[in-house]
Amino acid sequence: MTTNILEVAAHEEWLRVQRHAIPLSKLTDGSIRPPEPLFEGLLLHETLTMVSGEPYTGKTLFLIATALSLASGKSLFGLYPPKELRRVLFIGQDAPTWDYAGQALKLARGYGITPDDLKHFEVDFILNEGVVITDAVFMEWLNQWYQATRFEVLMLDTLLDVHSAEENSNSQMRVVMKLLKTIRDTFGCAILFSHHTAKPAIGDTRSANYMSRGATVIPGSSDFHFQLRAGKDHVDMLWPKGRGASGMDPPTGFQIVESTLDGLPSIQLVAPSEGARESVLNAALVEGGTRALLIAEVLKGEPGLGPQRAAKWIDNQLQAMKKSGSAIQEARGRWKLS
Repeated sequence: MTTNILEVAAHEEWLRVQRHAIPLSKLTDGSIRPPEPLFEGLLLHETLTMVSGEPYTGKTLFLIATALSLASGKSLFGLYPPKELRRVLFIGQDAPTWDYAGQALKLARGYGITPDDLKHFEVDFILNEGVVITDAVFMEWLNQWYQATRFEVLMLDTLLDVHSAEENSNSQMRVVMKLLKTIRDTFGCAILFSHHTAKPAIGDTRSANYMSRGATVIPGSSDFHFQLRAGKDHVDMLWPKGRGASGMDPPTGFQIVESTLDGLPSIQLVAPSEGARESVLNAALVEGGTRALLIAEVLKGEPGLGPQRAAKWIDNQLQAMKKSGSAIQEARGRWKLS
């Protein structure tokens, strides 16, 4: 009898090991921690991030700027310094090779990076080489690349161009997304991929997270999702999904600032400043208004902020202004500069 009990217990323990079962006590003892930040206040390492948007909204610029920031230590959007330098593998098949080269060079100038500096940055571009991640040989090749380079961030531009699955099929795209998760977990890397949004349709009630094109398993499998929308003179950036993003404050958008440095074209991606938002609020408070009106005014200039984040920011700002004596509550829900 004792032998049988011991055999059952041993078999149970063997099953736990085989299935990597985690006891509740282990799951909750604090030993399992989220990944480190990829940037201070923006994104986590070892996560899967989708950057979606219509054509020409800046998705490729966003990815290249992120790669340059991670390689150089320069702050992304001038606001988010990388936690540490990372080695990047960028697989691009959405634009001609000369277009990638031009954008990378302009962004490097915008960052103030010289050609001599670029020689020391650990970013590899594989462009228009017909890479198909769903091919059987891809994982073997990627493993060899990892053993040689120890890359820490993988970028794919765009998702559609690097697989052979039917984009609208949840069953087929589940295989693609599972493969990306396997790459993320096997190599302990962050993956960022660009993707297109669906064409707008009348009466479409989907949430922002599911406005991307194709199967719903694509946004459903992503850990982070940034959605880019072209504004009048800027790009709005919504943030419909962020696993483990408590305390993060991603930008609500950015401007693509083109200029000339030493006679050569340059590009900078510049996020809205906190001061610009405060100016809008102060202007609205001159005449006074309800909380709803103040939120609407702030959202006019910064749609990417979103109603919930705008409301939270307004509430915090009003309480701080009330405490300092710069604003008063005239009536319930109505505020004005003092």
